[in-house]
Amino acid sequence: MFKKKKSNKNLIMTDSNIEISPEIGTETEIKEPSQKKTRAKRVTTPKKIDTISSLQSIRNSMEAEADNFLAEIDVPPVIDTMSEENCEIVINKYATKNNCTPSQAAVAITLLVQNGGTNLSKKPITRVVNDKRFDLTDLREVIKEVDKNGTVRKFAKGIRDIIIEIALLNNWSGPLKNSLKINNPAVEITEELGPWCLEIHADNPECPQIIKEALIRREEQLKATQIKASLPNKPRNQRGKKKKR
Repeated sequence: MFKKKKSNKNLIMTDSNIEISPEIGTETEIKEPSQKKTRAKRVTTPKKIDTISSLQSIRNSMEAEADNFLAEIDVPPVIDTMSEENCEIVINKYATKNNCTPSQAAVAITLLVQNGGTNLSKKPITRVVNDKRFDLTDLREVIKEVDKNGTVRKFAKGIRDIIIEIALLNNWSGPLKNSLKINNPAVEITEELGPWCLEIHADNPECPQIIKEALIRREEQLKATQIKASLPNKPRNQRGKKKKR
């Protein structure tokens, strides 16, 4: 008779948290995963500032120690002219571009300026001087090559002493002559005063006082007009139509 062989398989019995390991007779404890305790974050509220008392303190200080409220600020200078060095470079470059001498270039530049060349909105103009054609567009391009922030007005202001001398010699009036006549009917603008009628002479100490005052008044009027134009338009009062009963 054959005897039944005992199975070698180990029995695993679980009773709550007790486990019988493959090695019979040894018990191991099953640990449950630990749960981390989360702490509530503290919310800190900023301290309230007593606005009324702070303002009152400032007012009291202003009355007692006014000097503490004085301020010095750095205002960057407004550069409305080109340096003499850059002006010289522009004249030489413009002369080379037009195959003429710097003196001839200066005469042509003066004529362009006296014909409104300093006005940014002025359309390109061409003038013939001593059988040579000179373009305002070329002058603008040369100025930008020398100074990216340069304009004909800044350049002309840098050499305004040369421009006025040439303009007076040739009796070339400035582009603002008619405008100044209309806005200043009491001012008599003679032939000698005509060449000064250009905005670059508004702060020129050599400019005749009568023209300088007229140019300053013109600038003030232009600024006032610009400020007014920048303000938002007020809506017109629209009257509602009365309903028929």
